[in-house]
Amino acid sequence: MAQNNDGPSNKKRKLDNDEIKSVCDLLSIRVGKLNIGKNQKITLFVDNMKMDAMNISQDEYAHLDKSYFSRNTENIIDMDCCKYKQTKNFDIDLDIETILKTINIKGNINPYTLNYYKTGDLKASHHHGYRQGLKGTLILLLPSECVGGDYCYDDYNVEKNMDKSTLRFVYFNDGMEHSVTKVSSGNRLSLVYNVYDPNHQRKNVIGSYNTVIYFPDEHYKKLLNYTINYCQGKENILLGYYEHRDAAFNERLRRDIEAKYRVIKVAVEKDSSISQVTRVHALKDDLYEDDKFSLAERGGRKKDFSDLVDEEFAVRHRLFTKHCALKYKKIDLTIEYGYRKRWPIEKHYSVDIYTAYLINPNSDYYSSDDDDTD
Repeated sequence: MAQNNDGPSNKKRKLDNDEIKSVCDLLSIRVGKLNIGKNQKITLFVDNMKMDAMNISQDEYAHLDKSYFSRNTENIIDMDCCKYKQTKNFDIDLDIETILKTINIKGNINPYTLNYYKTGDLKASHHHGYRQGLKGTLILLLPSECVGGDYCYDDYNVEKNMDKSTLRFVYFNDGMEHSVTKVSSGNRLSLVYNVYDPNHQRKNVIGSYNTVIYFPDEHYKKLLNYTINYCQGKENILLGYYEHRDAAFNERLRRDIEAKYRVIKVAVEKDSSISQVTRVHALKDDLYEDDKFSLAERGGRKKDFSDLVDEEFAVRHRLFTKHCALKYKKIDLTIEYGYRKRWPIEKHYSVDIYTAYLINPNSDYYSSDDDDTD
């Protein structure tokens, strides 16, 4: 004969389990206040409006009620069980994550809604519904002079003994039902944040100290062969850096071209697309390598672009203009003004240049009849 599992002992055990869960949930609630200096201003942003979160004026409440909660991006909730307004377009210049660390909650925090309550508004008991990975909810309660509008969990009023003129917070676990009592007078704003499990969808995450991007060798050989054939019989061919490849790829291409033709590093003073560059200058020897910088002559004047380059070349052809770009390079320099006692007085500064490569350079060539290749 099958046993009846609905006997008194099982019902009592179920009631005990429910009661224990309820008690544990209530014990998990964290309530506190943030000690903010009297003269410290915290800015609240709602859409393109900003205000002092510690002292919101009646005019600002009225402006929020009329302007920022009537657009299609906001929800206006007005039912028998709930009456309040909310928006997702908000931010506050306060480190919310510090609150989580203080109450020993580990998780990723995301802004959810800003809720606005005025006289007569309320929210009936409810929970936020199931969201995968959701761990709990943090609510930031801004200072106000409102009466009522308290956050409650069953019969537990978490704001019963709290000073509403202070900046406060409430944290509770996911799944707990809460309500907001009717506002008898005044206004209040609460900022709601979802807290997600830090391990949600992040199983066995391994960090990498180095990333290698592979380029199929057969494709590289086609690119190189095209470049070698294109450069044959031509001079002053400008080649930039492949934007979607790493430094190793660009260095390999340069060295392979150098095996067939002469290649020098050149520079221009201002950034532009490869297709717009008409004149370039060879870099001086001490600036050729990327890991080197120049030291200005002691007692000399500040140097500029013209001091860092040598010969000028007219660009005749351009390779891969849609895929290559100039490379930014900052040249760190030092100038010595004199001595204070026995110690030199130095000033550090920098000059910005933009580099590329010139294949088969010829400084005597000044024709404007050039051509490009994509």
